[in-house]
Amino acid sequence: MKTVRFTELAYIGDPVNAVRIFNEKEVDELVLLDIHATTRNAGIDFDTLGKLTSECFMPICYGGGVRNVNDMRRLFAMGIEKIALGACSI
Repeated sequence: MKTVRFTELAYIGDPVNAVRIFNEKEVDELVLLDIHATTRNAGIDFDTLGKLTSECFMPICYGGGVRNVNDMRRLFAMGIEKIALGACSI
């Protein structure tokens, strides 16, 4: 899904195909945010991210559901270059 200010959801189709299109358009960077992962206490969808990183030829920033340093290490190992973290109250 693509959003404008996290509203106005627009379906952009298969994420791997979308990455291929972004590659063709020579996009500078891709930012992937699972804006519901933390609130739903969902983990990171490493399978889908692996498919995306294998097709992506631009830097990727990922955020959502990152719970610990091991998650970060795994993201970096699969080709994610930046991780977006939000502040949370404990």
